[in-house]
Amino acid sequence: MFYHRDRLEDATEWARYADQTGTPRDIPLTWETPDRQMAFFHRPNEGRFGGCLFRTASYAAWEWWARFHALRGLPFDDDGMAAILNDAGIGALEAMIASSAHLTGSDLALFDNWARYNRGDIYANIGWGGTQKALNRRGAGLRGRVAHGPLPGGKDLPLACFNWGWSYVIARNCPAPELAYAFCRHAVSPGPSSDTVAAPEGVFDPFRPEHYAAPRIIDAYGPSFLAEHRKAMADPIPDLYIARRNEDFESLTMWLLRALARQSDPETALRNIAARWNIITEQVGADQQRDRWLNLRATYPDRFVRT
Repeated sequence: MFYHRDRLEDATEWARYADQTGTPRDIPLTWETPDRQMAFFHRPNEGRFGGCLFRTASYAAWEWWARFHALRGLPFDDDGMAAILNDAGIGALEAMIASSAHLTGSDLALFDNWARYNRGDIYANIGWGGTQKALNRRGAGLRGRVAHGPLPGGKDLPLACFNWGWSYVIARNCPAPELAYAFCRHAVSPGPSSDTVAAPEGVFDPFRPEHYAAPRIIDAYGPSFLAEHRKAMADPIPDLYIARRNEDFESLTMWLLRALARQSDPETALRNIAARWNIITEQVGADQQRDRWLNLRATYPDRFVRT
């Protein structure tokens, strides 16, 4: 999470916040806190706004995914069937709908979101390394003016999400697999990988220990972001690595957007998503999909499964 440092360090504002809400200033660890803070800072008549969270077809699902897991939801049960039509699933979607009143620019695509937040009149945003590079590049409006926090979790437990876990892979039908493997080894080795991570337009964020100490990478991202990113990388929940995962997320996104647009109530939206997920599970083979899910669930952080 990204927070406007000027707002976060304004003692007068936070005195008012404490009077109004009965809670002190803090970097949020649960979703209730940024929702409450965004509501406090949302003053369109003063040219100030609470948040700029992504609510587009490409990214809306990730916020619900984070909120759902923060409520200790798991997307499937032990039999591999959809398990989202419950308090966690409905609560996550209802919270997203309520927070919409305190957002601006939530319909903006990736680069437009970054440009909008860089204008400096919005308190909170959500993002990843690419967001930070856009906010921290030389000449950016918010360079040095952003504070960072974890992706909020539940019960004061931060919950990072490892989405888009891309890396280099070798295609099964590659005519020169040894050469391809040699390139992969080269690309993720200390020198070349650091070049990519440090580049202003680089497509990878830090993933090796030495990246976090490299001066040019520190300059590209700033120490505050790197400290939060390293903690998040150490123990995140995984992406949904199961068969036909993209179809699951397409259905999820479609119905989330309908609910956010008040074209469906949360319960109906989630019921339709669950039905579609279960059809996909049957189509790919229920037993195999269940085993994929159970193997994936075993990689969840121990602290998540235990709490």
